[in-house]
Amino acid sequence: MFHVSLLKEHVGATLTMLGAIHDIDDLGLLAVEAVAILGRKLGRKGNKVVVYLLIQWSNKPKEEATWELYFDIEAKYFGFNLEA
Repeated sequence: MFHVSLLKEHVGATLTMLGAIHDIDDLGLLAVEAVAILGRKLGRKGNKVVVYLLIQWSNKPKEEATWELYFDIEAKYFGFNLEA
């Protein structure tokens, strides 16, 4: 298994040529970030009412946005503006 820095070094020239690829995470996968909230809705998870956010991801078009739990986004993307 490649260490992430070795993987970046190994494919760095290729990634630089592609231009659209920003980073690789610790597992060697393309890192994606939440970039915009496109919608909000209330839903249920078990007996609880929860808030879902329609999230647009980096390196993905708006059409591939996904509904995610508010608290999951808040926990994983600390500092992401959830009020926008």
